[in-house]
Amino acid sequence: MKIIHDSKQLQYWLHFHQLEQIFPPDQMPNMHLVSMEAGEQIYQTGESLQKVHILVKGKLKIFFLQEDGSIYLIGFNKNFAILGDLELFEDYPLHNEVAAMESSLLIEIDKDDLLRTCWDYPPFLRFLIKHVSQKFHSSSVKANALSRYPLESRLAAYLLTVYIDEDQSVSFVKTNHYTDLANLLGCSYRHLHRTLQDFVKKGWIEKKGRQIRILDNDALKELAKDISYI
Repeated sequence: MKIIHDSKQLQYWLHFHQLEQIFPPDQMPNMHLVSMEAGEQIYQTGESLQKVHILVKGKLKIFFLQEDGSIYLIGFNKNFAILGDLELFEDYPLHNEVAAMESSLLIEIDKDDLLRTCWDYPPFLRFLIKHVSQKFHSSSVKANALSRYPLESRLAAYLLTVYIDEDQSVSFVKTNHYTDLANLLGCSYRHLHRTLQDFVKKGWIEKKGRQIRILDNDALKELAKDISYI
């Protein structure tokens, strides 16, 4: 993680996401714009929250490590999200891991400073309540999608969510990642493998080891319907 000492760029992103009005003026000097590269972690399970982060550009994945060391994917954030909102007012240890999937920009705010200035600041509290409500609604919609749509649709939506924009490829960095993906999609490993092979035969994707390349975006978009993992 690298701090970007550029107040104009910070102001640009605050304005871009209409955030200037939700923070009191004395909070602004305590904000920092930071950059992260793919693979860098923001939070780790078991840590206490020290900094609140606002994603303003890029893509993050949220996951947790299971007892056997495997990764259970929970979801993704793209271009805007508040991280640490659920732990802000209580000293809960962080339950999930958060890592960048691509080059990303975030606004970083010290937790204690944020509580000092915004504990009873109505614009911030209204904004936070709205954000948390949207987060829980989104989680409910995603859970519903697991039961409403076939695996083909869920897999298509997942691939469209996580592909890397530059070359439209999905790089699986761990050999057990397909098992983790099966857990996320609510299916068996064998069912996932058969569906991936079917996508290959239809010319929608190309699969080489731990890497998938999307060949037909339109076909996947039609199949994915309105499912989103973001």
